[in-house]
Amino acid sequence: MAQLRTLGLTCLAVVICCAASSVRGDSITISGDFKTTFTVKCLSNDCAKFEAPYTGVGSIILNGSALTNVTVSSFQVVDFTLPVPALNGTVTFTAANGDKLFATATGIPGPPINGSASLAGLSLILNGGTGLFANLYGTITITAGKATFTSPGGGIGEFTLNGTANTVPEPATLLLLGAGLAGIAVTLRKRKKK
Repeated sequence: MAQLRTLGLTCLAVVICCAASSVRGDSITISGDFKTTFTVKCLSNDCAKFEAPYTGVGSIILNGSALTNVTVSSFQVVDFTLPVPALNGTVTFTAANGDKLFATATGIPGPPINGSASLAGLSLILNGGTGLFANLYGTITITAGKATFTSPGGGIGEFTLNGTANTVPEPATLLLLGAGLAGIAVTLRKRKKK
């Protein structure tokens, strides 16, 4: 009887492990290219700390499927007064059909040299979205890009992003998994009583 019980618990553990691994969600590759315009509003006398909201258009590729005419808008604060310069802000990508992807931008910006600053190495932390982007989470990296100041009040930018994100299962999926595991537990308990 003890061996049967041990076998049953081992089978239950295997089922739970298999189910848990399938609940993690799918891995999605993301890449994209964008061209933007930005403005600068100084937050310090020497403009070493400034707001840099931008808007633009480009394309995103999700697992090989291209989405064109994707708009991007962002509000960011760049601070060169800190011991380690920082860029922090929010980013929203909007597909042509209205689906949105939300992200938080963070990283160490490159200092402006000859009117251009490097954007390479900045991170976008994906915070989910709507439609195609629903339940999409992870971190992607800006692998290339620069911001070129065309005037003291702003300029143009371009960047390329790449990375992998994961989809997070909807609550209904988790509920079905839980119900299945509960059913297995009840069945094992009934067998034990007989």
